Amino acid sequence: MNFVTNHPECAELIWASRIEGTQWLFHSLNRKLQLSMQQDDIKSINPDGQWVICFFNDAGVLPKIDKITVLKGLFSEEHHQLINFHFKQALPQHKEIVRDLWYFYSILPEGVIREFLYQILSDRIFITAFFSARGSHRHHHEYIGGLLEHSYEVAFNSALLAKQFRLGPMTTSIAFIAGLLHDAGKIELYYNHPCEDGICAQHEMLTFMLLKSQLQYLRNNSPRYFEAISGCLKTKVPSVPASYIVETLVRMADKVSTDVYLAKAAFRNVPDFYWYTKSKMDNQVYKRLDAYSVIQTE
Repeated sequence: MNFVTNHPECAELIWASRIEGTQWLFHSLNRKLQLSMQQDDIKSINPDGQWVICFFNDAGVLPKIDKITVLKGLFSEEHHQLINFHFKQALPQHKEIVRDLWYFYSILPEGVIREFLYQILSDRIFITAFFSARGSHRHHHEYIGGLLEHSYEVAFNSALLAKQFRLGPMTTSIAFIAGLLHDAGKIELYYNHPCEDGICAQHEMLTFMLLKSQLQYLRNNSPRYFEAISGCLKTKVPSVPASYIVETLVRMADKVSTDVYLAKAAFRNVPDFYWYTKSKMDNQVYKRLDAYSVIQTE
C-alpha cells in the first residue's frame, strides 16, 4: 500500500460516469471529456459516478487516458459535491494537493483513522479557512494559501520518513494526518482575520479547539491514535521527550519545511552567483551551494 506517491502533473482527480454502453463522461471543474472506454479500463468504476485519477495524454489531436486509478469508496453524490467544494475553495496552484489528499484518504483501510480524516475533510467551515490561510506573519509561508502548502509539505515528508524507516502503515498514516493538522490552529490567529477579530495566542491550543469534535471521536474510538496525534499537535516542551516516534518525524518535517522556505526567501531577487546573504526576514545569514532558481526549474 503506497501512502506516499508523487503524481505527475498529467494526473487529474476527475468524476467518471457512464453515459451508455462504452461511452463515459470524465468531468471536473476544468475538463469535460466524453470517451469510449474498454471494459478492462473501467470495470471497477461505479457506472453512476466515481472519483478517479486519470493520467491524461494530451499529445495528440484528441486527449487520451493512459491509466486510471479508482479512488475506493468515493462514489456517492455526497462525495461528488464535497470534492468539487474542495476544488472551488483551493487556489489554482493547489489542485494537485486536493488530488493527493483524497488519494491518501482513499487508500486508508476502513476504520477509525479513515473516518477521522473524513470528518476533517468534510468540515466545510474548517476547509474554507484552512485552504486560504496564511502560514505566518512575516515569517515562513506568509502568503494566502501558505498554510496549506506548508501543512502538505509536512504531511508528505513525515509520511515519507515513516515509509523510509519502515515504521509500518499506521505510523505512516498518522504521520501524514498529524503533519497536515500540526498548524491548523493558525487559521484563528490575527493574520488570518480582520483586525477587530484577530487574536494572538499559541496556535497549538487553538487546534484542539477547532477540531474538538473530530478529536473527541478519535479519543472515544481509539485512545492510542488520539494520544499519538495529540502528541504531534501539542506545544513542544524541550524537557519532555516524544513518546511516539511519529511526533519526532512531524517536528523534523516541520523544521525542514520552515528552514527551506526561509533559506530560499533570503536569496529571492539575489543574483545566482551570490553564495551567502543576510535575510531581511529573520536577520540571519544564509549560505548555499546551488542557485535556487536553477533548482526550482529542474
